[in-house]
Amino acid sequence: MKKLNIGVDLQREYAEYAVYDENLRDAVCFGSDSSDVAVRVPNCLFVTADDKIYGGLKAAESNLLEPGNYYDNIVEKLDDKSIVIVDGKEYDYTELFCIMIKSQLEEVMGEDEAEINKLIIASPLADRVMSIALNKLAKILRIDRDKIEMVSSQIAMLFYVFRQDSGVWKDGVGLFHYESEHIRYEHVAVDRYLRPMRINISNTVYPFKGTSDEGGLYMARPPINEGQEDMQDTTFLRIAKNALSLYNQRMSGIFLMGDGFKTDWLNRSADYLCKGRRVFVGQSIYAKGACYAAESGSAAMGNNIFLESDTMVHYDIGVRVRFNGKEQIAPIVLGEQEWFNAYGSIDVILDDTRKIEIDLYDNNKGELIQEFIEIKGLPNRPPKTTKLSISVRYYDAKRGEICIKDKGFGSMYPTTGKVYKKEFTLES
Repeated sequence: MKKLNIGVDLQREYAEYAVYDENLRDAVCFGSDSSDVAVRVPNCLFVTADDKIYGGLKAAESNLLEPGNYYDNIVEKLDDKSIVIVDGKEYDYTELFCIMIKSQLEEVMGEDEAEINKLIIASPLADRVMSIALNKLAKILRIDRDKIEMVSSQIAMLFYVFRQDSGVWKDGVGLFHYESEHIRYEHVAVDRYLRPMRINISNTVYPFKGTSDEGGLYMARPPINEGQEDMQDTTFLRIAKNALSLYNQRMSGIFLMGDGFKTDWLNRSADYLCKGRRVFVGQSIYAKGACYAAESGSAAMGNNIFLESDTMVHYDIGVRVRFNGKEQIAPIVLGEQEWFNAYGSIDVILDDTRKIEIDLYDNNKGELIQEFIEIKGLPNRPPKTTKLSISVRYYDAKRGEICIKDKGFGSMYPTTGKVYKKEFTLES
């Protein structure tokens, strides 16, 4: 049986898939004659009049051919608690999301006997809710939870970029994303002489619409005529020069991403970008990047890379305890991962104190932040007869919450149900 490594670029309205198995030399995009362009599978479900559930391409097709109920916006409604009833069974949107992904995977994997070796879902919408939904997805797919990972689009992009020859990325990379009404420039600075190698990702957004006067910007749509082609080319050239001038570091690679770059209007801007750089026009970078991460076994950057981006946390968080007479730190959650994957909990036994010390260690600066939480209102119990559950979760890459729950100590000292919470804000 073939073991497949699958990468997914999950957007609001569609998903793109790429597959890698032991018989392939490279990741292959799903549903296309081109190995670099994937078919966009719609994020929807269709329930027929006799309560059959279809997802993906089959759902979109069935919606046009037969009566039934069509469900979209599923990805955006993951935290929606409303219930959908199908054939007398209740589903929440987390379950609909999992059924949708399962249906899409069945289309991608086809009828050949195969199993998922690793599945990595990359999404600009990645958050804690979506990460938790993968627990249920693993059960529905009947695979171990550690075979599924959620990452940001940035991580997938890095896996794609660093899969290329080092001449593409050694001096940094620029990515221009052609989106609905703007160009988003993503700069990847690489300092390969540091150990670990340091990568910094930053973003700048340029409006790409407006009037035809010299100071204006033009609508980001496929060109209609030769005059508009020239206007788009001129405007993008101005954007490209501005974006590249923001960084003194010479860049060795440029990626142009988005449907708008497919049309043949890049002339002077292409000439400018190609001077001393390698330029690529690609559409399925995220799907293939996620697939490369799956093929490597994990989307973790590893110990050889220090990544600075708006999704990464660099703090190790633990609780100070005494063990065998020595004071030490018991880890709760480690840094160097994306915030929506950074969570954990630990149980500790109170000795004779009512104050808990939480240590937050900044791996970037080598600095320690101490947070103290007073445990008030508990009944008088003998030392070592109070068990506390301490958990940490993040709201985003800068803010999070420490939660302490009294668990008592068995039937002898039952829990009070008291909960103590403290929010924290990180500097870097």
